[in-house]
Amino acid sequence: MRRGGLTGPFPASTGEGEDDVEFCVLGPLTVCRDGRQLPIGPAQRRRVLATLLCHPNQSVPATRLVDAVWGDDPPRTARKNLQVHVYHLRRTLGDADLIASGSTGYGLRAEPSTIDAWRFERLVDGGQDASRRGELRRADELLSAGLAMWRGSAFTDLDFAGAARREALRLEELRLVALEARNEVRLRTGRHHGLVADLLAMLAEHPFRERLVGQAMTALYRDGRQTEALAVFHRTRCALAEEVGVDPGEPLTNVYKAILAGDELAVAKGNG
Repeated sequence: MRRGGLTGPFPASTGEGEDDVEFCVLGPLTVCRDGRQLPIGPAQRRRVLATLLCHPNQSVPATRLVDAVWGDDPPRTARKNLQVHVYHLRRTLGDADLIASGSTGYGLRAEPSTIDAWRFERLVDGGQDASRRGELRRADELLSAGLAMWRGSAFTDLDFAGAARREALRLEELRLVALEARNEVRLRTGRHHGLVADLLAMLAEHPFRERLVGQAMTALYRDGRQTEALAVFHRTRCALAEEVGVDPGEPLTNVYKAILAGDELAVAKGNG
C-alpha cells in the first residue's frame, strides 16, 4: 500500500469503529470484522474495493474506478453502477463512513495498520534495519513474520488491471526483496544447509535476479558443492548473454571469483 498521510478532500478519520476491520490483499482480497470474513460481493465490486485499497485515505476519481471495473468499454450507466457498488460496500463494511464521498470520487478511510500489506512493509523495513545493525536473529524473526502473511499472489482473485495490477507487482517485488534479505541473514548465521533446496527453487522461477544467484552459489559452495556453484554462474552468464545481452554484474562476478579462489571471506563479502 502507498504510504503517507491523507490527501484529497477527505478529513482524517476518527478511527471509531474501524479497528475491528481488517483488509487483506496478500492473496485473495478478503475483509474481516471481528475475525469474521465479510462477503464482498461480485467481481466488479471487488475491483472497486481493491482500487480504493491501493490508495487508502486518498480521493480516487470516479473515472479511475470506472476504468478499473469496466476498462475501455464501460456501460452508459457506469457512474450509477459505481454508486450502487459503493452503497453495497458500505453496508458490507458496517460503517458508511469508511468509504467517503468527495466532489470527484471516493476514498477508503482506513488506519494503515488494518491493511496487511502495510504491516508486511513495516516488518520488512524492521527486518532490514535489524540486519544492518547486526541483530540477525531479530532480523530473521521480523522478515519471517512478514513473509508468513502471504496467502498467495497479491490480489490473486482479481483479473489484474489498473492500480491493483501495479500494486500487486510492487508487492511481489517487495516479497522477493524480503526473501533475499532473509536468505542473506541465514547465510550470515551459517544456516546454508537448509537453504540450498529453497534457493534453487527460487532461482528456477527468477533466473535473472543476480543477488539470488549469488546466494545460491554461496550456499552450494559452503555445502561442499563448488562445482555446482560454478555451474550456476555459467548458466546464468549464458542466459544473460543470450536473452538480455548483458554480462553478470560486479557483485555476482566477485562471488564467482571468490569461489574459484576458495576465499570464504570474499564469498561472504560478495553477498553482503
